[in-house]
Amino acid sequence: MGLRTRMGICFGCGDSSKRSAPVPGRNGLNNLIALDESTPIVHPILLRPGTGALLAVALLLLTGCANVERHGLSPESAQQIEQTMVQRAFAPTPELSEKILSLDPNHVSAADVSNILSLCPAPRVINIHGGIHPVQLYMVSFSEFLIGMGYPGSSITNPGDGTYSFSCYEDAEKITGCVAWFYEREAMRPMFVGHSQGGMQVVKVLHKLAGGSGTKMHVWNPLTWEREERCEITDPFTG
Repeated sequence: MGLRTRMGICFGCGDSSKRSAPVPGRNGLNNLIALDESTPIVHPILLRPGTGALLAVALLLLTGCANVERHGLSPESAQQIEQTMVQRAFAPTPELSEKILSLDPNHVSAADVSNILSLCPAPRVINIHGGIHPVQLYMVSFSEFLIGMGYPGSSITNPGDGTYSFSCYEDAEKITGCVAWFYEREAMRPMFVGHSQGGMQVVKVLHKLAGGSGTKMHVWNPLTWEREERCEITDPFTG
């Protein structure tokens, strides 16, 4: 049985699949050793079986992986942030509700964003970037664009460390557990954006949320970055 709410909504989980690095083609290898146009293209080392794969692995290690090193907050700091940033009680006035319903999605002005939409909560955006440095910068740019267009930064950044995205190398079960933690407190269904290999990780997370793995999993706290002992959440709509 997977992660579920007390009303029986299943979230599910599963094991991460293995990954492999692509092997560059012959032209790519030649370009790596050519100092100028007069340098010979054929090199005896490149003709040995398996050399291309070894070189590809070496290049991968040299360029680095776009992983994220998480450092959890203390329980005291985590509790303070949870109370001030995560928990949201949205009770719009009749006047604000009327303004929201009267907005034209095709003609939203900067004044509408600052005076109306900024007063409303927004679904959390779960970004998962690809695996090779510096692809995570694409997610930073994308997130800053959304914030510049008026989307609440608190609905994009991780409240514990201010990062804009998860890495595709982070455990999908942890990401899924964080999604459940956010949903329980924010009462809004999140949106997922995956870039490159991050797109595959999004698919894995959705598979776990749908209960496709069939094994029990835990809630993860994105503030302390620790696994909680519970495998259930309280549905914010049904209790």
